[in-house]
Amino acid sequence: MNTPEFKTIEAIYGIPCEEMPTRFERAVLVTQEAEFLISCEPEFDEIVITKEERKERTEPPILAGCFRVTWSWILTNQQGYTDGLRIEMKSEEDETYCYEFISIASGIEIHKSEKVRVNQSAHTTPASAPR
Repeated sequence: MNTPEFKTIEAIYGIPCEEMPTRFERAVLVTQEAEFLISCEPEFDEIVITKEERKERTEPPILAGCFRVTWSWILTNQQGYTDGLRIEMKSEEDETYCYEFISIASGIEIHKSEKVRVNQSAHTTPASAPR
């Protein structure tokens, strides 16, 4: 599978999965020209990306604005299955956003990644706090 060809993204939507409330049925990346639907092929839990015509959406977006795609990767798991898409985008204000769309258990998980800076203090949780 090749990385979809898009230079900008105007919005990201997550369409909830009725059978699995913790996952999305699909994600939608809206570009100026089209929509890219990200879904899960259920037999092997591989990611499927299809290009369709834009349509009016009523659900609230996960992200909206004008974003330039700086890079994107197709992800392959340790068993050789194509199970994800990772995209980094920059806003008009030069803010960086990175999202991962992972195909898992017949649904899609959407993860937002954050860059860790050198010398950034660690985030501690009760389980990892020093004793």
